[in-house]
Amino acid sequence: MSAVVSAIAAANVSAAVKVIFRKSMCSGGHARALLQYFHIVGAVALIAFFGLPEYAAMESHVLGLLFLSSLCWTFGTLYRTKAYRDLEASETNIIGTLSLVLITAVSILFFDESLSVIGIVGIVVILLSIAAGTDVRSFRLRSGVRELLISVMLISLALIIDRVLTRHIDISEIAVSTFLLPSVYFLLMDLRAARSLPRIICSGEQTFVLAPLLGALRTYLVLYALANGSLAVTYALLNTCVVFVFVFETMFLQLREGRMRRGAYCLCCALGAVMVTAYG
Repeated sequence: MSAVVSAIAAANVSAAVKVIFRKSMCSGGHARALLQYFHIVGAVALIAFFGLPEYAAMESHVLGLLFLSSLCWTFGTLYRTKAYRDLEASETNIIGTLSLVLITAVSILFFDESLSVIGIVGIVVILLSIAAGTDVRSFRLRSGVRELLISVMLISLALIIDRVLTRHIDISEIAVSTFLLPSVYFLLMDLRAARSLPRIICSGEQTFVLAPLLGALRTYLVLYALANGSLAVTYALLNTCVVFVFVFETMFLQLREGRMRRGAYCLCCALGAVMVTAYG
């Protein structure tokens, strides 16, 4: 499997996970309880498949990077989940695509990657799509936007760290740690929320049962793409999930308001993301 195919597959799976989270939050789900369940079940599934990472055999700087990455994933995911209360899943992706600019800059400066003229045009397309698809007048007034911007920065940093880690340890160890360590953090953050776990498992919210398994698959696919391809290209292709999120949201969440307008902006964001992959 090539890095490009892996990244595109991850984009599809990621879209499904985001729509499931959006649906669960709109149904009154508790963010930390949902994330506890998501990471615990995901960690169990990955450990069952790959086994526990050999933390004792890792060098101290690798362990430090693992813990830093897991903290970024923990709070980045938490803030993104909270943003779903105020923003549609497709809208969070339009704004979230802004992180592509940061990732591309880091790739060029620190990973010796290059960007073609077409790639630069792609970034401009993304920025224009974000500006056109976001209600600038209410930008500062919406807590969901602030939470999403924090999430974008943290998740971008986590991906950059994971790219470095792929040079030192196996991607299976990174994947397990991406779920195992945050599951501990989320439990320590709110032990009271853990009491909701049995209700989540036994509730009628059947679609959320699939979220951890899909999330585990997405994480492995992303890490495979990072280990075998370009950081910027991988992240650009991941951002094509804005189109899949829009389709899933329209089909399963009955998105109606501004559907055509938002769909056009999602397509432009995805087009810009694909253009950024034109390296050489």
